[in-house]
Amino acid sequence: MVQLQTLNASPAAHLQKMGWDWLLGKDTMPYLTSEVVVVRKKEAEAYWQAAEELYQMLVKAGQHVMDHQLWDQLGIPENLRELIGPAGRMTGTCICMAKLDLSGGVEGQPIKFIEFNADTATCLPETAVVQWAQLKANGMDEKAQFNTLLRP
Repeated sequence: MVQLQTLNASPAAHLQKMGWDWLLGKDTMPYLTSEVVVVRKKEAEAYWQAAEELYQMLVKAGQHVMDHQLWDQLGIPENLRELIGPAGRMTGTCICMAKLDLSGGVEGQPIKFIEFNADTATCLPETAVVQWAQLKANGMDEKAQFNTLLRP
C-alpha cells in the first residue's frame, strides 16, 4: 500500500517569495497537494535503477530510428526530423528533458513502465521547485527530495 503523509503547511508562501505565483491555482485548478508519497530508500534506489535502464533503452531506440531513417514508421513529420537528427549526432546521446511515468515498486511489487513524457518541460517547475518548497515549508529534509535537478 502506498504510504501518504499529510503536510501541515502549504508551500505557497515560499513559491510566492520566489515569484512562482502562477503555480498557486488562482486562475486554474489548484496545482498543489497537501500530501506527499513516502518512499523507502530501497524503493527509491529501485526506481532510480529502473528509470536509468529505461532511459538508456529509449535513447538506443531513438538512435536506431535516426540511424535507419525510420521516421515514417513512427509518424514523425519532416519538419521535426531536421530538429531531431542533428541533436543526436552532435552529442551521440539523446538531448531532452523528460519524465518517466512508473507504477508499482512498493511492497515488493515490480516496477512497470507506463509512459515516457518528453514533449514539454512542464515537469521541471514541479520537480525543481514545488517539491522542494513543500519539503521546506513543512520543515522536512530537503535532501530527501528524489530527483537529480538542482533546487533554487
